[in-house]
Amino acid sequence: MNKKSLIAGVLIILVLLGMGATIWMLDITKEVPPVAATPVVLSNEPDLDWQQNGKNNEYVTYLLEGSLRVKAAAGTVLSDANCEADEQGISRCHNEIALSDTQKITVVNVHNMNNYACLAPGDTVNIEPYAEGWLKVTKTGDGQ
Repeated sequence: MNKKSLIAGVLIILVLLGMGATIWMLDITKEVPPVAATPVVLSNEPDLDWQQNGKNNEYVTYLLEGSLRVKAAAGTVLSDANCEADEQGISRCHNEIALSDTQKITVVNVHNMNNYACLAPGDTVNIEPYAEGWLKVTKTGDGQ
């Protein structure tokens, strides 16, 4: 192989490597749009004015995990998460609640945080059935 062919081959390889690196850099610096949170599908949603959910410390909530084994139970809120509001200002906060019988449930609290506060960790609550898959949670004491 002559010297000119070797230099041409090396130059072609360097050009290809440079083009590959440029394409790779352009690809990784593209802005990736944020992934929208997948909304929780709330079955049998009652016909309520969600803007007023929380009035008089009474919240209608969707039972996401667990079960209420009795007609009414006392509990303590353990967490408040996933409270991003939609275009109407309605949040679907997830609250884990420890019940007095050592059981835990998770509810989705559909409400406008600008109108009525979230259930907060440490809040004490009374819970009773509202409709199929839904619970009425009444805040009885402030936590934090």
